[in-house]
Amino acid sequence: MDKAVVTIRLFGNISVAAPDGTDITPRPMKAQALIALLATGRDQRRSRAWLQDRLWSDRSPKQASGSLRQALHDLRKALGDHAHILRTSRSAVELDRTTTKLIDHDSAPASETEFLAGIDVRDPEFNNWLRDMRAHYEAQVDLTTPHLKPGSRSSRLLLSLVSVGSEDNDLNLLEAILLENIQRSLREFFDVEFTLGLPSLAQASLSPGTNFVVRVQGMKTLQGLSWMRASLESAGSLHCHWTQTVPIADNEHANSENLSCESLTHRLVAAFAELLLDERVISAAKTSTDADILAAGALRRMFTMRDDEVGAAEHLLREAMALRPRGLYHAWQAQALSIRHVEQQTRDVLSLREEADAHIRYALESEPMNSNVLAAAANARLIFDNNVLLSSALARQAVALNRSNPLSWFAWANANLYGGHPERAYAAAVTAQALGASSSLEFWTSFQRALSAAVAGKLHEALSYAAVSNALAPSFRPPLRYLAGIATSLGRVPDAVRALDRLSEIEADFSVDRMVNDPAYPVSMMRRANLLKPEELSSLF
Repeated sequence: MDKAVVTIRLFGNISVAAPDGTDITPRPMKAQALIALLATGRDQRRSRAWLQDRLWSDRSPKQASGSLRQALHDLRKALGDHAHILRTSRSAVELDRTTTKLIDHDSAPASETEFLAGIDVRDPEFNNWLRDMRAHYEAQVDLTTPHLKPGSRSSRLLLSLVSVGSEDNDLNLLEAILLENIQRSLREFFDVEFTLGLPSLAQASLSPGTNFVVRVQGMKTLQGLSWMRASLESAGSLHCHWTQTVPIADNEHANSENLSCESLTHRLVAAFAELLLDERVISAAKTSTDADILAAGALRRMFTMRDDEVGAAEHLLREAMALRPRGLYHAWQAQALSIRHVEQQTRDVLSLREEADAHIRYALESEPMNSNVLAAAANARLIFDNNVLLSSALARQAVALNRSNPLSWFAWANANLYGGHPERAYAAAVTAQALGASSSLEFWTSFQRALSAAVAGKLHEALSYAAVSNALAPSFRPPLRYLAGIATSLGRVPDAVRALDRLSEIEADFSVDRMVNDPAYPVSMMRRANLLKPEELSSLF
């Protein structure tokens, strides 16, 4: 005989019904929220710490723990004879999946499609979660259709791709390859529509601030040297916002794996992201709440790896998802959570892992051919699961999809570092650094080159690139940690002292003892390379 089940509806007003149809929905809003949080968890299970963070984020851990116990008491009381569906342990709470039935989005009546309609829980973390979930279910209605909210852009970004052309067939081919790279990379990052050739005057006058021209031109000097130029212009005025010219080596002609063109591609994409954040462009486009702009701002903040900036990035990404749900934004949320874990910005690792896993699953389902999604997924699988095999597979696919993306190469280098392939990791890090040079990611890719060089035994090179990373981002802590260890190993005492002094200024709980003896402190590769010298470091600080 089948077990009698309790039915839970989360679309429209939340409801909980006994097997005979009797309404047993708890009256307190926090108890209703608790049901929803559990029902949407993996295996209908959540850690106690995660629940406390979502419902009592403004209280101390002790107070939040007591509030959760009270909410569980209220919930059991409302469930009455069916309280057995609620299972608890010292660390987690779950619903019995064998005696509960969840009415999913597709089965909800057409009039009841809003997730948790009418719920009112006064906690910012719960409301952030609620916003993300609503965006997720809206996206499932039609993943191919943008869900624009009031204040978002009424038309997509429009980029006209222009190849100037020349009498040299090899240069013409490189122009075509470069435009293909640019189109692929811009589409991965932004909601953008492309046309070939210059727009008409009528087209160019439409939507100022959202209509641009990307122009590429191959050139050859009298001495026979080849160069490639790319520029980013406003369609109406042809005002040039950005331009750069790079040399093309002889062995790069007619080569689809062309580092010069790949580097130029990333620099243009980075310049376009910065352009979107330009207040003058935002003002002209009247799109200050546009998802692309919010996401570009989030990316800029996230890679600082500072607690406050990572938090700001997460907030911007939630706002972006509410405007236009994309798998990419979920992938970047997972990247932010990975950073939080590495930098020990929270002690609730189980909650971070659960959140990251949910974001990655959604991102891979909706944008499986986006190299940014794959790269973020590769990093998350490595950091949270220590799954080198899966991380390597995802990173390899990211590189195959878009060789112009330094984040793809970063993920590939990371997977190889932890997989015990230092030379392969070093080669990937060199490519990532070359692609990221002269862009907003240069400090990030320079640090990884330093890290990979250190593990490969190239200490002088490691010290040089760690110094570059530190110079570009003085508050970015990872290169300072490695500067201290590498400089000490090389006998560069003043450099090591400066790095340790700076760490003590910007890292509240920093100590050499923690750096050397705490296995959770984020210098695992320095340990692997035997660069942590306890006595020498302790004598310096």
